[in-house]
Amino acid sequence: AATQPGEGEGGVTVAGEEQVIPTYVREKIPPIMFVRAIMVAGNQSMAIMDIEGVGNGIIVKNGYRFANGAGRVVRIRPDKVTVNWSGKTVDVAPGL
Repeated sequence: AATQPGEGEGGVTVAGEEQVIPTYVREKIPPIMFVRAIMVAGNQSMAIMDIEGVGNGIIVKNGYRFANGAGRVVRIRPDKVTVNWSGKTVDVAPGL
């Protein structure tokens, strides 16, 4: 039995008992994002977005980073903007 704190399977063992109390990792919730417009001309693309905590009417291009690097615009297509948020991919379609 694990008796030292930190031993065991990602939890805390209480006074020699075999019960493991799970520890939780807090997930960062993505900000509310709206796509106002998408412009694609040849191989150039950009979008106008509202991003909670960043601002409204922001012009973004591929590679644009926000929220201290937690968010990044991955791809802008005529029908959606793909954003990577904390390792997860989120598609944001234009609309009001």
